[in-house]
Amino acid sequence: MWGEETVKQFKGKDITFYIGLVLVAIICLTALIGCFYTPYDAETVDRTARLQAPSLKHLFGTDALGRDVFSRVMVGVKTTCLTSLGIVLIGSVLGTLIGAFTGYFGGVIDEILMRFNDSIASFPSILLALVCVSVFGTGTMQVVLVLGILFIPSFARVMRSEYIREKEKDYVKNARIWGAGHLRIIFKHIFPNTFNSLLPAMAIGIGNAVLAEAGLSYLGLGVQPPTPSLGRMLLESQSLIIKSPWAAVFPGVVIVLTVLGFSFVAAGFTENTTRIRKKTEKKHGSTAVENDENTEQILEVENLRISVSDDGVIREIVHGISFGLDKGESLGIIGESGSGKSMTASAVMDLLEGRGIYTVDTLCFDGRDLTAMSPAEMNSIRGNCMSMVFQEPMTALDPGKKVRDMFERLINNHERQIQGEDAIKNALDEAGINKADMERVLESYPHELSGGQRQRVLIALAIYFVPKLIILDEPTTALDADVAEEIIESLARLHKKCNMSMIFISHDISLVMKLCDRALVLKDGEIVEEGTCKGIMENPKADYTRELLEGCVRKGYKTVHETGDKILEVKDLCVSYKRKKQADLKVIQNLSFNVRKGECVGISGGSGSGKTTLLKAMVGMLPYTGEITCSGRIGMVFQDPYSSLNPRLTVGQQLMEVCYLYDRKYRNGNKINNCENAGKAQECGSGNSNLISLKEKKQQWYKEAVDILGEVSLAEEFMNRYPKELSGGQRQRVAIALVLIRKPEVILLDEPVTALDVTIQDKVVKLLVELKERHMLTYVLISHDAQLLESVCDRVIKLD
Repeated sequence: MWGEETVKQFKGKDITFYIGLVLVAIICLTALIGCFYTPYDAETVDRTARLQAPSLKHLFGTDALGRDVFSRVMVGVKTTCLTSLGIVLIGSVLGTLIGAFTGYFGGVIDEILMRFNDSIASFPSILLALVCVSVFGTGTMQVVLVLGILFIPSFARVMRSEYIREKEKDYVKNARIWGAGHLRIIFKHIFPNTFNSLLPAMAIGIGNAVLAEAGLSYLGLGVQPPTPSLGRMLLESQSLIIKSPWAAVFPGVVIVLTVLGFSFVAAGFTENTTRIRKKTEKKHGSTAVENDENTEQILEVENLRISVSDDGVIREIVHGISFGLDKGESLGIIGESGSGKSMTASAVMDLLEGRGIYTVDTLCFDGRDLTAMSPAEMNSIRGNCMSMVFQEPMTALDPGKKVRDMFERLINNHERQIQGEDAIKNALDEAGINKADMERVLESYPHELSGGQRQRVLIALAIYFVPKLIILDEPTTALDADVAEEIIESLARLHKKCNMSMIFISHDISLVMKLCDRALVLKDGEIVEEGTCKGIMENPKADYTRELLEGCVRKGYKTVHETGDKILEVKDLCVSYKRKKQADLKVIQNLSFNVRKGECVGISGGSGSGKTTLLKAMVGMLPYTGEITCSGRIGMVFQDPYSSLNPRLTVGQQLMEVCYLYDRKYRNGNKINNCENAGKAQECGSGNSNLISLKEKKQQWYKEAVDILGEVSLAEEFMNRYPKELSGGQRQRVAIALVLIRKPEVILLDEPVTALDVTIQDKVVKLLVELKERHMLTYVLISHDAQLLESVCDRVIKLD
């Protein structure tokens, strides 16, 4: 619960959002009422009532022809709103289609469509509108058509960037593996994930359309009389602005309020959710704490509580924890997924933003009260004096910028003197980027780098200004063992050299013990043990701590079995990445191996050695030369379980989507009939006895989905949950279920447990082994965990 002192303070941006909602609601209600009722006929002329001032009889007065201004405003709002809605619908639909196809396919399609898009955007909009109106003529439909075309470029740009970002995510790759066609991926899988950008763009578009329509009507080129519109009313009353100002003021005010309302709503849409934060009350009336250079503690947290909302129910997940961090000290925070580790770090950095709210009695950094700082002050500290390395670098790095551009943006944001190519390369060197490969990395986009290289770039950005405090949230999760060791050594060296304080978050207690001076063990949002790493390692007091220590020891999972015939063969495989103005980057060269049915073959190698590239080539996601032959269906489990699931679809919807695609491709014996039941097949013009109704088919798919969830030890209730409502282990089980439901013979596993807690890793590995034996599956397993490969695999292939 949030407690009795739940704060109801909203920042200025949040207040304007609600003001915008109220204004939009009033405008829409006025337009709706205007469709059915007005006090007077908006077009009736009454010469005896000319230019009457506002009164109870005529609320907004009358115009030069004796028409009731209030009634005309009501009808004008309806006309303007419907016209603007039509304009935005044309612009957004066509713009979305152009942006979707250019962003998704790229290449020649992108060049042709975006050049057409740019040619429209290059003309001054009002000039182009005047030209179009002169060609098509004046009138409501003409205005909608002309302005709708002019709105296409802005929507196309927004949607193109969204599709470029989304198409590289694992859930899209998963859909390709399932067999989804390009159009289905574009509209069913990616499109729902663009709403966060499309909705504010549409809200801004409606406001702009109101202004554009009013402008054309004011020039006499828009909505034509006798139909009232707000712009036309301004035109008709401009000569009366001194004598009878009400005829122009009221339509003008309505235009301004309409545009403001939609602008405020658009600004609110860009926020994830309203952030509410309780600020500490100060005894002396001042919320600032003077900076004391002699302060020993760099960070002080007292009674931190974090709450989240689950379907409107408030649930506290961090229960009043307190801790401190001395200058130059390294503190480890250990715990399973859901224990509150990352949420605690996000609260310290003030980065919860919609994921939850926090209250705290004391939150001080370097002698300064963080709860009293404005957003601008926090921005000046984040990335400069205190920085954070996130767990998943692909989502933390800007997909639309090269690495060099990211460094330049960081420098510009803080206007620090530490600039230049040497400083950037020094940070990359500290993070473990090979000097020979540094120039290529700087000129690459995130998707052109390996997972380990992306994580190193993220670390380099975090340490660029040598912050006083760095928070590392599972920073080595995506790295192979050798590189992870190098990163840990680099961080330890930097920590000592610069006396930099460090918070290291991990589920791997052995890693924390190696790097940190002191550790906190979190379980269910509470500190169950605290002390020096040596003391915890030698004499753990809590049962949960002992369980984590035991989980560090990898168990053996191999089973004795006979392997069958060869099921997968790779021969002379070569994979290269094309680069602009540079020679192609050769990742895999002349690789050959085979896998027998029932085997588990491990693939090891350093970061960037081509492990994930190999798997992508095997499932047809990358072009290659050589031969890859497989006598059975292939499925793939990706490294990040959250990224591999579509965030806009429930677990059940995703499983049933795979069933639909599987039926369409492999089960051609029973065709789906769209009638309500199979008994109506004759009425639908077919006498095929094998026809199955869509309703029956969906029932069959639902049962298959529930059964496969049972295979991975998840109950039917998970069918209605979204990925964000699952723990890391549950998400990985769902990802495995999505592969199993296609009944594959070969499953490719790309670091399937790396992102999971130690105790959860053990359960998922055990599940994979059980499924392998139960269904006679063949595995190709990528991992940088040598212990995992040794305990699970029959043999290991090392890539260099």
